[in-house]
Amino acid sequence: MIKRKSKNGGCCKLNNLILSFVSLIMLVALALSVSSAPQLTLNTVTWQEGTMVNISTKSANDGSLVNMSYVTLRFSASNTANVTSINLINITNTTATNADLGYVNFTFGNDIILEDTAVGAITGVSTGVSGADGVALASTTVTVDRTVPQLPTSITPTGTLTSRVQTISATVNEANTTTAE
Repeated sequence: MIKRKSKNGGCCKLNNLILSFVSLIMLVALALSVSSAPQLTLNTVTWQEGTMVNISTKSANDGSLVNMSYVTLRFSASNTANVTSINLINITNTTATNADLGYVNFTFGNDIILEDTAVGAITGVSTGVSGADGVALASTTVTVDRTVPQLPTSITPTGTLTSRVQTISATVNEANTTTAE
């Protein structure tokens, strides 16, 4: 007995192959659209006087740059007077902040009134994101350290006052002291 190949058998295999290929392309397109969605990420989580706070406006999985009109940050801490969420700062997209490059920054200065805390919560939202307004910053814990370092308690020069080489020793009492004036 001679078996003959059906002409339709090859057609079904070809249709299945094309369907599989189209499905694969759709899955890749979906993955790319999800991975390139803009998001906010707080990169600086310890804030001291003069700290440059950096927020990424890029997606996590690629280097795409997203044009945002502005980013608003809110702050709350259960162990300070700022128990309820307060508007901390509005960062407008300008040449200075330049959200178009994928980051916005601000300097944490004495114009921002916050108490010391290790449990501060920062949330944020951006607007003006080409068709994706309301990109949110997930609540991120920050440490606010406004402790002013104590001055050295004793300064002792050594050597003769007329020599060109002097050694000055100072005692600092605070464990978190980073500078002295």
